[in-house]
Amino acid sequence: MKHQPNFFLLLFSQLLSVLGDSLGQRANRVKFKKSRKKMLIATTIVSSIQVFVVLIILEYTLPPSLVSRIYINNKRIQCYQEIDYEFKDMKCTTETCTPMECPRGGPITMFKLLFHEPIFLVNGVLNLLYYSTTFMLYKEPLGLIILVLASLTSSFLIVPINKMFGSPSSTAPIPPYLYILGIIGSLFCIIERPAKEYMKEKKQSKSVGASKLDKSELTINLIKQPLMSSSSDNIDFQSMSYENEDGSKSESANTNNVNNIGNHSDSKGKHQGTNKKTAKFWKNFKNQELIRHSLAIFIPYIIQAIIEASWFVLQVYYNNYTRSNVFTYTSLDQILLPFYIFPFIIIVDAIKPLKKCIFDGTDTEESTIDALKGVWKEAPWITLFFYRFFSNTKQVIYYYLAILYDLNSVYLQLTFIRVILSWIAALVLSVFIPKLIGTTAEERNQIKSKTNIINKSLGTIFIVISLIILNITKK
Repeated sequence: MKHQPNFFLLLFSQLLSVLGDSLGQRANRVKFKKSRKKMLIATTIVSSIQVFVVLIILEYTLPPSLVSRIYINNKRIQCYQEIDYEFKDMKCTTETCTPMECPRGGPITMFKLLFHEPIFLVNGVLNLLYYSTTFMLYKEPLGLIILVLASLTSSFLIVPINKMFGSPSSTAPIPPYLYILGIIGSLFCIIERPAKEYMKEKKQSKSVGASKLDKSELTINLIKQPLMSSSSDNIDFQSMSYENEDGSKSESANTNNVNNIGNHSDSKGKHQGTNKKTAKFWKNFKNQELIRHSLAIFIPYIIQAIIEASWFVLQVYYNNYTRSNVFTYTSLDQILLPFYIFPFIIIVDAIKPLKKCIFDGTDTEESTIDALKGVWKEAPWITLFFYRFFSNTKQVIYYYLAILYDLNSVYLQLTFIRVILSWIAALVLSVFIPKLIGTTAEERNQIKSKTNIINKSLGTIFIVISLIILNITKK
C-alpha cells in the first residue's frame, strides 16, 4: 500500500470541505433561521436526488472498466461469478471459479448488494447521527471550528476503531511528537480570545446588568413583603396618635413601638435573607444554563468525532469485505437518506419530550408537514445544491484516499489541513462577505482580532512543520 497521496489532492478535498461547510452554514443560519428540522429535510432531499441523478448517468455512460473497478490493498481485483454475482462465501481462483467483469456500481445495482450485505444499513444510522449533530453545531457562531475540533479528536480514534474491524495492518504508526506538534498548532488555530472592544462592551453590560439586578431584587422583595411592612407601619402610627390623646395608654403604645421596631428588624433580616436566596437562585440558574449549553455542544462534538472516524474505517471495511466500489458506496450512503431521515423526524415530532430535546425554537411548534411546506417556500435550492455537491465530491475523494493509502496518515493530514483552511475561510468571509453566513459584529470583531490572528498564524506554522515532517518520513 502506498503511504502518501499527492498533497494537492488532500488540499483540494479540504477546500471542497470548507466551501461546503460555509454554504451549509449559510443555508442554516441565514435562510432557515437556524431551523434544524428544515435544514435536515432540505439537505436530505437535495443530496438524495443529486446523487441518484449523477450516478445513474455515470453508471450507464462510463465504460464498464471504470464503474466496475474494485481495489483491495491498492490492487485491482479479479471478480468471479460465484462471489460477486451469486454472493457465495468461498475462495476463488481463475482455476476454481468463473472469472467475470466486476458488477457495475451505482443506484440500480446497489439494492441487490444491500439485500446480500445488510451491514450497509449501519451507514444509515451514522448518517442520522451525523446530520443531526452537524446542524446542532451549525447553530453555534463557531460551528465550523467545533466541527474541525471534532475531526481532530477523531484522528485519535482511527487506530482503535480500525482494530475493532480486524484490519490494524492498514495503518502505520505516526511518531507521537508529530501528533503533539500538530495538536498544539490546532489549538492555537481553534481557541479564540474575545476582542478587546467586545470585552469592554461586555464589562459595561455586566455593570448595567448588575445595577438592574439590584433594582429588580429590591422590587421583588418589596412585592413579596407588602403585608408585613404595611401592618407594622400602621400599628406604629396608631400608637403614636393614641399616646397623644391619652397618657394612660402610653406604656402599651411604647410597648407596641418596641414590638414594631423588633418586627421591622425582623423584616430587614428577612429581606436580607431573601436577597441572598434570590442571588443564589440566579447563580444556580446561570450555572445550570451554562451546563446545559456546554452539554448541547459537547455531546454532538463527541458523536461527530466517533462517527467521522468510524465512517473512514467503514469505507475500507465495505470495500474489502463486500467487494464494492465508490459508486455503490456513495449510492447506498446518500440515496437511501430519506428512508432514515424522514421516519426519524416523524417519530421525534410524535414524542413531545424528545421533540423538545432535539429541536428548539419554531421547530418545536411546527409539524413535519408544516416544515415541508416551509422548506418548499424558503429553501435556497442553488445554495443547497452546491453545498451537497462539494460535500459529496469530497466524500468520493475520501473514499479513494481511504482504500488506496495509509489510513491513519491520510486522515491526520486531512484534519490538520482543514484546521488551517477553516480559520482562513472564517477570516475571509468576515472581512469580505460577512452576510454570507450571517456573522454578527461581535463575531467579526473576534475573528479579526490581532491577537487571534497572531495566535492562528503561529498555530499554522506548527501544523505546517508537522505536515512537512510527516510527508518526508512517510515517503
